[in-house]
This record gives sequence, structure tokens and C-alpha cells, in this order.
Amino acid sequence: MRCWRVSRWEPAWWRNSGSRGRWQRGVLLLHGLATVPANTRPGLPIQLHVADTDPLFPEPDVSAWQESAEAARADVQVFRYPNAGHYFSDPALSDYNATAAAQLWSRSLAFLT
Repeated sequence: MRCWRVSRWEPAWWRNSGSRGRWQRGVLLLHGLATVPANTRPGLPIQLHVADTDPLFPEPDVSAWQESAEAARADVQVFRYPNAGHYFSDPALSDYNATAAAQLWSRSLAFLT
């Protein structure tokens, strides 16, 4: 997974909070899961984007991850993409799904702005 930086000082999981003009942490997960830390800040915005039938992250794993994030009181959004392979957003790979990729990037950009 690529990690993009908003600037040279802020890690990629920070996002602008809009009208407050401050930076607020948020987590954007593409094509996979990450452990939800026990000290997750309540209300932390998290988006997860995975293929619906991804063999690397089957439904029971995604559901368990979502439950752990919600138990940590994070603000969780899970997006599952039907008819998509694991790396469905990469046009250079056979898993590519143009419709799912467009939805992923639209949702991700909205989350980051």
C-alpha cells in the first residue's frame, strides 16, 4: 500500500478538518486491514475499502475488524466492492475494475478533503 504525504510534516492519515482550519487524524485503508490500536482516539475517522470477495480479507475478517474498530469508538466506514479483485484500483493489473476504482477514489478524495 502506498503512503502519500499531505506535506512533508504530516503523515498520510492526517486530513484537514475543514472549517476549523486544523489538522485532524484520520485513517484511510485501501485493499487491506490494519490492527486497531487499543489507544485509538474515540471518534477517529476510519475508512476501509476492500473487494467484496477478496480471498485475502474474507467477510468474517472484515466483520471482526469492523467490530474491533467500533469497540474502540472509532467513526468507521466500510466499503466493499462487488465483482472486484484484490487490487481493483490498479489499471495495470488483471484485478482492475473501473467502476469500483472510480467509487474508491471518489470516496477517498471526499474523505481526505
